[in-house]
Amino acid sequence: MLGRAALVSLLATTALTGRVFAQDAPSGTVAPKTTAPATAVTETAAPETQIGEVVVIAKRRAGGGQMVAGTGSQVVETISKDYIESQGPSANPALLIANLPSVNVSASDAFGLAGGYNVQIHGLPAFDLGFVLDGVPVYNSGSAYSNETIDSHDLTTLSVAPGTSTIDAPTIGSAAGTIYMTMRDPSLTPGGVVDIAGGTQSYNMQYLRLDSGVIGSTDLRGFASFSHANADNWRGGGNNEKYHLDFKLVDDWGDGNRISLEGSVNRQFYTYFYYPTAAQFADYDAQFNNFNIHKTYQFFGDTSYYKLNQQTPSYAMVYSLPVHLEPTDYLTFDDTPYFWAFLGAGTAGDVLNVGQAHQGTHLVNVDLTRGGTIQPTNGQVLVDAGFHSTTYQIGNVAKATGTFGPDTVVAGWWHEDYTNYERDPVGVVNQTTGVPGDPWDSANTYRLANGQPYYVNNSNQHYTLDTLFVGDTLKLLDDQLTLSAGGKYVMIDVNIKNYLPGANPRAATSYSAFLPQAQARYSLDEQNSFYADIEKDFTLPFLQSIIDYYSINSGAQTSAPSAATPETALKEEIGYRYQGDLLLADISFFNINLKNHLLTLNEYVNGLPEALTANAGDQTSRGIDAQFGAKPIYHVAPYLSFEYLDSHTGSNIPAINTAGLQDYLPTKGKVSTQAPRFQVALGLTYNDGPFTFGVRLRWVDRQYADLMNEESMPSYLNNDFTFAYALPDWSMLHNTKLQLNISNISNGLYRSGVNYTPLNAANTIGTRGGVIGGSSPSYYVEPSFAAVVSLSTAF
Repeated sequence: MLGRAALVSLLATTALTGRVFAQDAPSGTVAPKTTAPATAVTETAAPETQIGEVVVIAKRRAGGGQMVAGTGSQVVETISKDYIESQGPSANPALLIANLPSVNVSASDAFGLAGGYNVQIHGLPAFDLGFVLDGVPVYNSGSAYSNETIDSHDLTTLSVAPGTSTIDAPTIGSAAGTIYMTMRDPSLTPGGVVDIAGGTQSYNMQYLRLDSGVIGSTDLRGFASFSHANADNWRGGGNNEKYHLDFKLVDDWGDGNRISLEGSVNRQFYTYFYYPTAAQFADYDAQFNNFNIHKTYQFFGDTSYYKLNQQTPSYAMVYSLPVHLEPTDYLTFDDTPYFWAFLGAGTAGDVLNVGQAHQGTHLVNVDLTRGGTIQPTNGQVLVDAGFHSTTYQIGNVAKATGTFGPDTVVAGWWHEDYTNYERDPVGVVNQTTGVPGDPWDSANTYRLANGQPYYVNNSNQHYTLDTLFVGDTLKLLDDQLTLSAGGKYVMIDVNIKNYLPGANPRAATSYSAFLPQAQARYSLDEQNSFYADIEKDFTLPFLQSIIDYYSINSGAQTSAPSAATPETALKEEIGYRYQGDLLLADISFFNINLKNHLLTLNEYVNGLPEALTANAGDQTSRGIDAQFGAKPIYHVAPYLSFEYLDSHTGSNIPAINTAGLQDYLPTKGKVSTQAPRFQVALGLTYNDGPFTFGVRLRWVDRQYADLMNEESMPSYLNNDFTFAYALPDWSMLHNTKLQLNISNISNGLYRSGVNYTPLNAANTIGTRGGVIGGSSPSYYVEPSFAAVVSLSTAF
């Protein structure tokens, strides 16, 4: 059974931006020569930031910071530092972008501490998203686990480029788009920030950041921050707790040269959530015990006990060393080596019959009673069949940019090497209390008669990625017209080894593809511009889908290696952007054509979530995104976002019917899953003197939960509220603020997203006349009412 590390990491890079899992969001294919900022980012106004040819102008913001001005030839939806600070103090990036027009987020918890968030863009899943922090891929598809990335206190800007990526971004599987995050720069002067918070569900948070200022006579300056947050699960048992460290050291010298060392380290301890079916949700109170983690151990074999459903803990870390050199006025060099790692262990209960333990396909000799010290119940023993994985991801992004009059050329190379060691042990559990042994302690692992550890899964996953990219940007008509074109050539070698007896010992494959892209932008004047973009990309199946999985109870194969083929996408968009003194507006039309769309089937096997990959045929998604933000009008800054989405499956999907014969589900023309036709978000921010009020509403239309459109979830309305009061400066303390954040004000109980998406929810007659068995979708439930009071100050 593949653990969460591979589930999170590999899964990530298969979309392959690096998690294998910013700066203004992205735009054109080429990054023109720019000068690194000579001043540090302040707490109140971030300088311009840039990725590719797009520049986000952080000082030009509207709608209470929910919209930020920018230039570029792609759609870029950016939220500012002001807006980030107005949200809950531990909000993760997925929560922060939830009100953007193209984004549909289903949250597991109200505070941003839990993993497993569902992030959809244009009806496409997180697996189709790139996830980039200062030019480094972290958790591709990791928007689902964005709780493990940068602390929101240290974000300068957060941008979403729906359906696109820049040519130099380390991502290829970005049919849904790319999320760009930017870590703040250290301040020029010494100081710091403290933030403490408390709230419902026993929530508490502490944050401390220290800035060194410029160190002596050098150009060096740095900061380090540390935070801790903890909250009980809002339903079921268990809690979420995290410790997080961010740091950055910067040296600017000469005319635009810069080197920085930055990193984020996260220690996470949390309990999983179960997700109800429609029938369970309809009888929520009566079924509560069946679809929730249990607070207490209720009976022998209670595998839903929260201590058998935890990460205990996991560690995620990323380090990078970005270098920017400007040897001449016409030439720049950028190089970003990086290292990402995940070390995780988790628990998952299972019941084994004594004498019937299996590993792979083989019956194995393992003493489940441990020499008689463990007393079976009716010949059975409760065990921990969790996971333990170690993942390393090393890479480098290098590029050179030359500017020759109106022409800018960029060329570079992205290399990445990924390895995951998956050793999922079968561990000891106290039969009376249900408490498992520490999965980090090998003494708690059962051993075979030959002394070897008893594993549920024992495999290695490895790939190497090389991507060459080149692009050219030409500015004409006194810079009114910008034309860009280029492409990436991607080469990937995948090698998987499975050490379970009876399993396919090795699977190896190679992929290569050329991914062209082109953009155009025409500026009528300083306020009005039109833009257009066309791109191609592809996404690999989850690497864990290539592995054989087996039941430790019977030795039967629970999952055969997926035959899914890579997904390819052709994406086009055209849009209009207005950036005036009072109003910012952006309206775009998009079209995405997918071939061999990859569908992730989240299932539970041996008590652990397992992501299986299947081709869900062809898919077409087209629609309109629009967002409008205004500067304060009589102290009120309004924001409005809107999306219309028309997404359909374009082919019948192959499936095996109950007779074991090849058949096809009649899915052609069906509405895509998790693709609401309409969604609207409204934000109002009132500011008068020391007082700030903010309210946000988000309405999401009905969504289908299976590809046959046999089951759906109704529309819903999400809401949250902010109140802040700026206290007077006192002694060395300044920018002191008391803030209240409330989410789900009405404490509404509703389904907010689809967790498990089957091909068909009910038994269906295939196109060849056979019966194709269905399974019930499962759903996210909107977290209950939550309130947080925080007090922050700078010194």
